Amino acid sequence: MRRFDLHQALAEKKSRRLIFAMVVMQVATVVLCSAFISLTFATIYFCCYPETAFPNFAITYFSAATTAVGVAFAIFAGGYMKMSELDGGGHKVAESLRGQLVDESDPHLRKENRRLLNVVQELAVAASIPAPPVYVLTSEPGINALAAGHSSEDAVLVVTEGAVRHLSRDQLQGMMAHEVSHIFNGDISRDMWLTAATHGNYFLLVTAQEMARYERYDMISFEAWLGYMLMPFGYLGACLARFFTARVKHQNEYLADATAVELSRYSQGLSEALMMIGGYEHQGRIKRKEAIQTGHMFLVDSGTGWFGLHPPLNERIVRLRPDWDGYYLYESSDELEHYGGIYREVTELVGLTKKATRQKELKDVATNIAPMMAAGLETGPVGQRSGVTAGGTETLRGEGCDEVPRWMAHDPIGAIEIDEVYRQLVESHKGAALALATVRLDQFSSEKQAELVKTLNPLVAGAVGKILPAVSKLADDQKLWLFDRAIETVVDAPDLIRSLLMDFVQQVSVPIDEETDLSRWAWQRIVSRSMNRTTAPVAQVGDLRPLAPEVMILLSTVTHTDADGEALSQYNFMRAIAHTGLKRSVLVPHDQLQVADVEDAMERLAYLSARQRRILIVACTASVLANRSTNLEEAWMLRAICEGFNFPMPAVLPGHEFAANA
Repeated sequence: MRRFDLHQALAEKKSRRLIFAMVVMQVATVVLCSAFISLTFATIYFCCYPETAFPNFAITYFSAATTAVGVAFAIFAGGYMKMSELDGGGHKVAESLRGQLVDESDPHLRKENRRLLNVVQELAVAASIPAPPVYVLTSEPGINALAAGHSSEDAVLVVTEGAVRHLSRDQLQGMMAHEVSHIFNGDISRDMWLTAATHGNYFLLVTAQEMARYERYDMISFEAWLGYMLMPFGYLGACLARFFTARVKHQNEYLADATAVELSRYSQGLSEALMMIGGYEHQGRIKRKEAIQTGHMFLVDSGTGWFGLHPPLNERIVRLRPDWDGYYLYESSDELEHYGGIYREVTELVGLTKKATRQKELKDVATNIAPMMAAGLETGPVGQRSGVTAGGTETLRGEGCDEVPRWMAHDPIGAIEIDEVYRQLVESHKGAALALATVRLDQFSSEKQAELVKTLNPLVAGAVGKILPAVSKLADDQKLWLFDRAIETVVDAPDLIRSLLMDFVQQVSVPIDEETDLSRWAWQRIVSRSMNRTTAPVAQVGDLRPLAPEVMILLSTVTHTDADGEALSQYNFMRAIAHTGLKRSVLVPHDQLQVADVEDAMERLAYLSARQRRILIVACTASVLANRSTNLEEAWMLRAICEGFNFPMPAVLPGHEFAANA
C-alpha cells in the first residue's frame, strides 16, 4: 500500500459523513412514523365525524407527538439496554461470545497462543497503548478476529481458533495489527454505539411485532392495529440502520487496514491473511449465534446478520497489494498433514488389492558388512543407532523403529520381501549413507560404476564396492524401499557423515542440462535438498491457471515415463488433467521434454499454495496409476515431486499392482 496516510484521511472523512447520515436517518424514521400514524388517526376521525374539518389539528398534533415520543423512546430504550449489557467493556463482549482468556502465566500455555500474545504485545508497543487481553473462540474453525471495548483501557482482542492454528506469524501479525488499529483509531467505541443504534431499531421492530400479536375478545385490538402500523417503520429503520452500519464499517475497515500498514510497516502480512481467508473452506464464518449482534466488529464478514458488513475481500487486498493476481491462498490444514487427506484421496482413486508375489533370490550380505566395520564406518550394534553426537545433541533413535516415517510411506501393506540385513543397514546413520551411495551407483553402467568408485573417499569406496553387487541384484521395489528408509535416517546424521555424503553427491552429480535419466535426476534432487534444507518459498499463487504451462510440463513428463503408445499416453494425461480443473490442456511431446524443463517447472510450481500442490500430486498419481501399475521411473518421479512440494509420498512402489475401487 502506497501513501497509507491518504487512505486514512479519505476513510475518516467518509466515515464522518456516513455517521451524520445515520443520525439523519434515525430522525427521519421518527418523523415519518409519527406523520403516517397522525394522518391515519386524522383520517379515521374524519370518517367517523365527516362534519369536522380535515385534518383535525388537535387529533393530528396529539397523535404525532405521542407517536414521535413513543418511537424515539423505543429506539432509545433498545439502545440503552444494549449499552447496559456492554457496560463491562470488551470483556463483556468476549464473554458473551464464550471466548476463553489466554493467560500468559499459564504453565501449560500452547505455543500458538504464546505466539499470539507476543504479536499483540509487540503491536501494542508500536501503537503506544496498553497490551489488551486476548480471548480465543475455541471450536471456531473460521479465520476471524475482533476488537471490542469503550476505550483502550477496557479493550480486548478476540481471535478464532482457526486463525491461531492456520496463519503464519506474519499473517497473524497483519491480522492483529488491523484489530489493534481499531483500538488506536477509537473505532471500538464507535462500534459499540453502532451496535446500540442497530439494536435500538431492532427493538422497535420487535415491539411492533409483539403489539401486533395482542388480541382482545377474539378481535384485533387497538394495540394490534398500532403494532401493524409501526411494523413497516420498524423494518425500515432496522434495514437502514444495518445498511448505514455496514457503510460506516466499510470505511472503518479501510482505515484500519491503512493503520495496520503504518503499525507493522509490512502490508504483505495482512494481505496474505485476507487471501488465506478467501481461499479457506470456512472463510471467516462464526458458528456462535451470539455473533449476530457483534458481526460488524469482526475482521471479515462472520456470516451472520443482514447486508455485507465489510468491504469485499478482493477490494481490500487490491488496496494492500496492487499487483495481486486475483487468486486466494490456503496454506495450512489438517488434511495437508502427513498421512492425512492425500492418502485418502489416492486410495479412493485406486486401491491396493494384492501383494506382489515375485520369487526373488535373496543374497545374505552379512559377510560384506565386515569391511564396513573394519573401515570404522559402523559404531554401534547392528540394528541400533550409535551414540554419535552432532553439535552436542544425541542422535539416538527411539525404540519405535517401526514408527511412521516422517516424509514418505514405506511399504504400508508389508509386500516388500527383503533380507533382515538390509533392514539393519538403514537403521544406522553410516549404513544409511552407504545405502544411498550404492543405490546411486546402481543407476550407472558397469563401466561408469568402476570409474566413479575409484574417485571416492577410501573410507567409502571399500564398503560401497562390497555392497554394490548385492544391491544391484535387488528388485526395483527393494531398491526404492532401501532408498526411502535410508533418506529418512540420514537427514539427522552427524556432521562427518553428512559431509562425506555431500562430497559423494558432488562427485557423482550430472549437470541438469546434460541429464537425460529421470531416476538419476530424482536421486540427485531428493538427496541434495534433504541434506541442505532451506526455507520453503512463501506461497504466492493460489490457482493453477497462472502456471498452466508448468503444470502441462510436469504432467506430460509423468505421463511419458510409462508411455505405451500415443493413445494410452493421452488417456493417462487426461486422467491427470481431470483432477486439476484446467479447461485447456496440451500434452507436450516426449521429444520436446528435457530434465532441465522439469526442474524449472518444479521450482515455479513450488510457489503454489498447499492446496494446489496437493491437487497436482493427486493428479500425478492418477496418471501413474491409470494402467493399474507403476514402474521404477514413475516411482522416482513421484518421489522427486513430493519432495519438491514438501508433501508425504503416496504409497506407490514399482511392480505393485492396483485396481480401481468398486
